[in-house]
Amino acid sequence: EKVDDKESDVEIDLGIHEEEMSMVVEELEEEMKRFRAGRATPEQIEDVKIRVYEAHTPVKSVGQISVRDAYNLIVTAHDPSTVADIDAGLRNSDKLNVATKIEGNRVVVTFPKATAESRNEIAKAVKVEAEKMKTRIRDVRHKALNEIKAAGLTKDEQFQLKDDVQKLTDSAIKRVEEVITKKTQEINTV
Repeated sequence: EKVDDKESDVEIDLGIHEEEMSMVVEELEEEMKRFRAGRATPEQIEDVKIRVYEAHTPVKSVGQISVRDAYNLIVTAHDPSTVADIDAGLRNSDKLNVATKIEGNRVVVTFPKATAESRNEIAKAVKVEAEKMKTRIRDVRHKALNEIKAAGLTKDEQFQLKDDVQKLTDSAIKRVEEVITKKTQEINTV
């Protein structure tokens, strides 16, 4: 929604703020792919940085990731000389709790079976991530409200725009809640 004030020539475009909030929710959806309990998926390790060729490179750039079974992934190195680096990087990653084993030019990555305790820990981490995203959405709202205040609009125009910003914020927060509810149910499904 755009509002033009004839006297100040200030334009408020809430579409920009709506897009920012949507991007936060989309980032959360991507982030949720790394949280799992039950099945190993390539998304859990593809962005883990591995030190190869004197640089930190994502696993997906140094090898092909495939699923062996529910608890095992296989990383087939593009360059066999990097297998030991891939193995060490995955095993020592602070984002993962995995065991690794080298088989030729492949690294087998084994995830532990999820216990009730580990499921609860994952669910807590998911909620922490969601709270960070909600804070970012509220920061976007705060920025939009400051723009509205600074625009020199009439009280009625300000009220309407503030109401619209709150509706956008509520919608984005609701989407975050839906993502978290779905992920928590997935984690707790045995």
